Amino acid sequence: MAKLAKHDQGNFAENDGEAIVFALHNEKTILFKFKSLQIKKFAQVPGERVGRVLAPFITRVAERYAAYSHRSGLPRVPAALMPAVPPIATGNPGAANQDDPACEC
Repeated sequence: MAKLAKHDQGNFAENDGEAIVFALHNEKTILFKFKSLQIKKFAQVPGERVGRVLAPFITRVAERYAAYSHRSGLPRVPAALMPAVPPIATGNPGAANQDDPACEC
């Protein structure tokens, strides 16, 4: 954790696939690595629970996980929803300044 500390900013340098919560339990910093998260039933891990993560810490972890697990940007528009490409007309006259781009309009 000491390598990840940014003392000038008072924060940690996190990768995209992780979230760090400072002094979460017994003054220990916890690192959540999203790639290795596992879902287990509560009955499968008796005696391992030490508490729960409350706001604002869980909000930050959830937002970082959402950014990790979802694709950024907008999805492509399906081809069936795209408008038809209009045909290119033939025989159109050229622009007024086609041969002389230094138009003084």
